[in-house]
Amino acid sequence: MRRAGDPGEDEFAAQLAELAGYFGSGGPLSAGAAAEHRPPIWLLGSSPSSAKTAARLGLRYAYAHQIKPATTEESLRAYRDGFQPSADLAEPYAMVGAAVTVAETDAEADRIMRPYLLSRLSMRAGTGFDAFPGQREADAYSFSSEERDHVQGFADAQLVGGPDTVRQKATALLAATGADELMALTLVPDPEDRVNSYRLLAEIVP
Repeated sequence: MRRAGDPGEDEFAAQLAELAGYFGSGGPLSAGAAAEHRPPIWLLGSSPSSAKTAARLGLRYAYAHQIKPATTEESLRAYRDGFQPSADLAEPYAMVGAAVTVAETDAEADRIMRPYLLSRLSMRAGTGFDAFPGQREADAYSFSSEERDHVQGFADAQLVGGPDTVRQKATALLAATGADELMALTLVPDPEDRVNSYRLLAEIVP
C-alpha cells in the first residue's frame, strides 16, 4: 500500500483503515478468502510517533527494540498513556521485539552473535552484503575500536548472554516496558546454535 511520498498522520490512518477494510464485506475491494477472517492488526514501529498513532487508533503495538533501543521505554509509555479503546481492542496490548542470542555462557553467546554484529556494520555503512556473514568470517574479523564500541553498545541493549544474564535482561526489559509479549529475533548462522538459543530462552522466560 506504500504510495509516493511520506504520508502524514491522517493519510497513514486512512491507509490502515483501508487495509482493515479488506477483511470485511461491502468495501470497494473484495479480498476473497480474507473477508470475514480478519486477523488481529498490529502496528510495528520504532518511535514515540508510531506508538502514539497505534494508541490513537486503538491498535496492538509492536516496538522494534532491535532497531532503536534508545526510545523503547518512551515509546511504550506513550502508547499506554495515550491508548484509546477501539472496536478491536479494549485495553493496550504491546509486544517488544529484541535481538536475542542465548548460549551456555556469556562468552559463547557473544561469539555466535558476531556474524549479526558484523552484518550491522555493513548496513550502517550502506554497503550491504550478498550473503549473511558466516561464523568463520566473523571470528576472523578484527573490529576497530570505533566499530567495537558501536556493536557492543547495540549488543548490551539486547538480550545476549548465558541463561542468567538473559534472564536478568529480559526481566528488566519487560518490567520497564510493561510489554505483554516478547518477540525474539535470533540471527545466528548455525541452525543448531539458533535452536539451542530458543530452547534456553524458553526455559528462562515463561
